[in-house]
Amino acid sequence: DAAGQVEAALPEEYHDAFFQLVKYPILASANLQGMYVSAGLNRLYAAQGRTATNSMADRVEEFFNRDQVLANTYHQLNGGKWNHMMDQINIGYRIWQQPSTETMPAVSRVQPHDGPVMGIAIEGTEGSWPSTYPPPAVLPGLDVYTRGSRWIDVFNRGTGAFSFQAEPAVEWLQVEPSGGTVDEQARLEVSVDWSRVPQDPEPASIRISGPGFSQEISVPVINPAHPRPMEFNGPVELDGYLAFDAEDYSRAIAGSTLHWKILPDLGRTSGSVTLFPVDAPVLEKDEFGPRLEYDLYFRTAGDYVIELHLGPSLDFQEGEGLRFGLSLDDEEPSIHKVDTWQTLQTWEEAVGDSVRKLTLPLHVPTPGPHTLKLWHVTPGVLFQRVLIDTGGLRPSYLGPPS
Repeated sequence: DAAGQVEAALPEEYHDAFFQLVKYPILASANLQGMYVSAGLNRLYAAQGRTATNSMADRVEEFFNRDQVLANTYHQLNGGKWNHMMDQINIGYRIWQQPSTETMPAVSRVQPHDGPVMGIAIEGTEGSWPSTYPPPAVLPGLDVYTRGSRWIDVFNRGTGAFSFQAEPAVEWLQVEPSGGTVDEQARLEVSVDWSRVPQDPEPASIRISGPGFSQEISVPVINPAHPRPMEFNGPVELDGYLAFDAEDYSRAIAGSTLHWKILPDLGRTSGSVTLFPVDAPVLEKDEFGPRLEYDLYFRTAGDYVIELHLGPSLDFQEGEGLRFGLSLDDEEPSIHKVDTWQTLQTWEEAVGDSVRKLTLPLHVPTPGPHTLKLWHVTPGVLFQRVLIDTGGLRPSYLGPPS
């Protein structure tokens, strides 16, 4: 819409150049993204038996056809001056090499039941209800720190509309809408009135009822007596994980001749943090000093997994290559190699995803506040993100929000 408004404000003689340089890259990229997102939803909806599976398959086909329409429009600009410029295949890649033809993503279609049949899906799981082997109906937790919301989808597996009701078991749990009519599908937003919720509450629940079916959904609510949001300045364990960007450190300790520097946008998320100057000395254990410190609050204790997202790099340092240290509180740091070229597969994954992921053990002895430390050993290490799985981290491409 914004591109269209700018185009409309330009003199007509600039329209072709504007489409070529600005509008086409925006529209074609958005169209391609929409096609692949719709293809993913089509597969999910098919597994859940949603009637909307067929609508999403139609969307994939529309996006696929529109890609060629946009290319044809480009080729007609300025009397065909740039004809065939956009002929290279851009859909259907599986490896680095160009595929032999444009191939639309595979889609599924379903045969709806005769008459309305209610189904339910919730955030955080690919499962649905009713089903033969249903997963536990538990929403991801709502917490007083982020004060966000969660969603529940009420959908049709058949033809014709039906009515539903959503009834929270406690007055401080809110569902919007709390009822209505569904033709294909509707999304319900679940939130909490934090002015009324008690501290350390038991999990609440919501009952969704419709024609011939009723399902209770558990809603964990985190409103602890300690720490309150204003009492702790740092990441808090929620929903079975901690996640934060490397630049959100509590303290950056370097020294008189060294300094930590944030490099914005270098990486897949907010940026990277590294030690300057770039030819900083290699420091062994008895010389350790420069470090990044992160004050964290664990609600549980145990043996967990920490996943560090680092900038991928060749091991240009002599000897053991790029290294860094990791410790919790006052324990002695353990030394780890970045080792992007550990195997050919390691290198290909790092290059393809533009990140080197290292998964390491992390022992948290007690619940409560702790300090995670990332130590400088060799220059050239780019810290980007930290994920700590305490039992609830779900797979995703970029990791969960901080």
